[in-house]
Amino acid sequence: MVHNPTYRVISILQAVSNHQDGFTLSELTKETDIPLGTISPILKTLLDYRFLELDSSTNKYTIGIQSYYIGSSFVSKNSTLDLIRQEMNSLSNDCNETCQLGILKKGQVFYLIKVEGQEPIRIVSEVGKTLPAYTTALGKAILSRYTETELESLYPAGLKALTSNTITDMELLKKQLKDVKATGFAIENGESGEDTSCIAVPICQNHEIVAGLSVVYPSFRETKEKQDFIKTALLKYKSNIEKILVEHNLI
Repeated sequence: MVHNPTYRVISILQAVSNHQDGFTLSELTKETDIPLGTISPILKTLLDYRFLELDSSTNKYTIGIQSYYIGSSFVSKNSTLDLIRQEMNSLSNDCNETCQLGILKKGQVFYLIKVEGQEPIRIVSEVGKTLPAYTTALGKAILSRYTETELESLYPAGLKALTSNTITDMELLKKQLKDVKATGFAIENGESGEDTSCIAVPICQNHEIVAGLSVVYPSFRETKEKQDFIKTALLKYKSNIEKILVEHNLI
């Protein structure tokens, strides 16, 4: 039996964590289907204990620092994620660039693990943040598992641009995802950030795509030789991580 008061708290935190820009009170009430009179005291308590934050300029609720601490504690202490992080450390060292592991949440990529590269100029990203999946190589690697109908249902309002290079044509996105299925690699060229390049592969568990693994770097460092090297490295560590998932059944 579901305990409704607890379920409401969980619904609020899940909704806010899946939406990078946050929700106003009315939007959050609609999103969670919790009446205004019921949700208001819950939000006040979550604010008081810093599980949520309220932006006074937009009146939008976003995820708070205490939620981040709890999530960070899980990531840092979970032995399976430690094993995956070790593989990602090796991948980052091999490529000398930043690598990331992410999952999909309601059409958004949620970054679960990140290992920084050692180059003095590198792409800045954050664990726990989200981006529209169609704007990132990592996201496109995961989206390749969906049918065209399922893909359209993920983005009923269409594809919004983050940069001048972001794909906003659903048919073009579908074509790119077919290429991902055919080649095993997803590519990003300045779609989530003007000067960002990225290559990603899907991570599978029980023959289903459950996550994505990527190497991201500034576009000015891109060469054909670098792309080929990263692709070879990604395939190696994809295999290693998938073996970990089979043994530990994490994601």
